[in-house]
Amino acid sequence: IKHLKAESLFLNASDDRRIEDIREKVKKFVQCMSNNSSPRIVLLDECDGMIKGSQEALRSLMEQYPAKFILTCNDIDKIIEPVQSRCTKIHLGQPKKEEVVARLQEICKLESIQYEEEAINKLVEINYPSIRDAINQLQLLSMSNNTITEKVVLTRTEDFNNVYDMILNGKLDEARKQWIENGYHLRDLLHHIFSKIMNDKPFDFILLKEIINLIAEADYRMVVNADEDITMFWFCMKFRGIVKC
Repeated sequence: IKHLKAESLFLNASDDRRIEDIREKVKKFVQCMSNNSSPRIVLLDECDGMIKGSQEALRSLMEQYPAKFILTCNDIDKIIEPVQSRCTKIHLGQPKKEEVVARLQEICKLESIQYEEEAINKLVEINYPSIRDAINQLQLLSMSNNTITEKVVLTRTEDFNNVYDMILNGKLDEARKQWIENGYHLRDLLHHIFSKIMNDKPFDFILLKEIINLIAEADYRMVVNADEDITMFWFCMKFRGIVKC
């Protein structure tokens, strides 16, 4: 967009995903003529969060108007084939761990956050390949610590393990009190529970399959903007019921 000096419209498609958003915001933009003959580009971020009806409306606009469209997504299988067929697909792979470490160190310098190199390495090791989770955890740790050390990072991991143990033992109210008082990012907590279960393998295959399906459902609900506190407590009740049985 910058290179072409284009006029552009940016929408986060996971938020502006209604059919009305596509018909009103996008259609209005692509219908207008550019003031200086520069191209008009619509950038839709996280298109895999759009409902099917909105994607159908988007396909219609892509066919009718000469504007260019750039769509991003995490899961291309959630994009309908008629939209996919009108795009050139470019796959962006995961960055190397060293690149993520360098990015976190850059953020620390820009935000004047004091840190130990071992702490940043440990953050990446725990959260990789999710850069978003690593940045979220970095932000939370920086709010309550003058210097981010490896001990601080490991303490947060231990805190998550304690919440997991509470859930496992049916102390759901205590677990919720813990994540509220400490301001945990609940999707990070959910991912930590997934990693711990996969590393420890405490359940047989049939039970593990049921638990992973439950984690996937909770994660999906959080992604589509369901209330995280309600979703996490729902997960805890379901998980406890499965394990207890």
